[in-house]
Amino acid sequence: MRRNKSVTGKYPLRYAMYIVLFLLLASALAAFVFAQAFSDNYIIPRDVLDTGGGRDSSTNYIMEESIGQSTPIGESGSTNYRLYAGFQIPFPCEPVAPTNATIIANRDSLCNYQGLAVIRWTPSSSPFYNIYRSTTDPFAGFTRIGTVPTAIDSFIDPIGANTKAFYYVTGSCDSLGEAPESDPSNRIGFVSIVCPQTSYTPFGLPFTFWDVVNCVPQYGVPTCKPSDIIGAQFSAGSGATGDRVIRQDNGLWAYRTTTPALWAGPLEIDGCMECGRAFNIWNRHSSAQTMVLAGEVDTSACGPIWIAPNAWTPLSFRDARVRPIRNINLLTSGFTGGTGATSDRLIEQGTGSYAFFSTGSMTWVYYPTSFTSVSPGKAYRIWNRHGTGWNYNYGSGPVSRPPDRPDDNRASSH
Repeated sequence: MRRNKSVTGKYPLRYAMYIVLFLLLASALAAFVFAQAFSDNYIIPRDVLDTGGGRDSSTNYIMEESIGQSTPIGESGSTNYRLYAGFQIPFPCEPVAPTNATIIANRDSLCNYQGLAVIRWTPSSSPFYNIYRSTTDPFAGFTRIGTVPTAIDSFIDPIGANTKAFYYVTGSCDSLGEAPESDPSNRIGFVSIVCPQTSYTPFGLPFTFWDVVNCVPQYGVPTCKPSDIIGAQFSAGSGATGDRVIRQDNGLWAYRTTTPALWAGPLEIDGCMECGRAFNIWNRHSSAQTMVLAGEVDTSACGPIWIAPNAWTPLSFRDARVRPIRNINLLTSGFTGGTGATSDRLIEQGTGSYAFFSTGSMTWVYYPTSFTSVSPGKAYRIWNRHGTGWNYNYGSGPVSRPPDRPDDNRASSH
């Protein structure tokens, strides 16, 4: 019989050399791949992770394109679309609304805030905040101030030519403004009133006001003192020379002294600037001055105000909105209609505009025809032309507030 010889038996040395060479090449390739995977400059030009893959780290690690899927779904293509790979990082927090927003405005010698509205709030767990402003209404027309959120818990806004402005703050989770926003904070605002020289200017209180300590309103601590509500906005002097604030229904008054720079007078010491009341600023100097009233937006009931029979009762409305006269609860409170010669009247101080209710047409009649609403910061009188008095408890009722979400009017910025 002829016995076959194996290759290994015929060429044992050559075969051994092949084995060693193969092992050396395999080892070198493995070492190269391992070294490249942990290199500082390791680059994966294109990679498809069909089972999800894992993470690698490197100082200069670059992945140009990467698509991961747990189960292969096959190729897809499009003529008009291009896929750019990237990374999506979940937002690290849930936005929480900031609270206790306050405002102080146009304070000069004591606070150095002349011409400015200073807004503060209590921080929430959100690391960033958006501030929104409306120059028309405390519940509508808001736009975001700036293009990116702020990381601090205060904001200064120049008053400029605005006769009124309203604000609220939201929490955000990222500095780019792309994260979901929290609900809004409480609403605050200001109203400006021009006080001509050497004259009396009637005004009312459209907000709730907080006690002011070292130029900072103390949220939740209500005040009715001129030193907190008006502050250092008028010329100081003596009782015979200083500008005065005067309460119309009882004549109590107050003024700022020069040395020390404090408020004095019975309205400051024993009296109160109550909501719903009307006041006068007596500017005793030769130049006009602007008074800015700044506080918390509050539409809750204020009063009651006693409307005396056969008399003129001064009053104002604690409401930062413009309110139609037909919707301010006059008729349901005791206001009596009639003809132009017999009906009670609502009269705007300073202009003499008035409105009455015609029982003949069962409609409100306005003189001039543009006087259809009451406005924040203005003072009024009710002329009760009848022999019976009544309590007027102004309250606009709950506000039907538009949704405060970025998909309404809050998303735009300037």
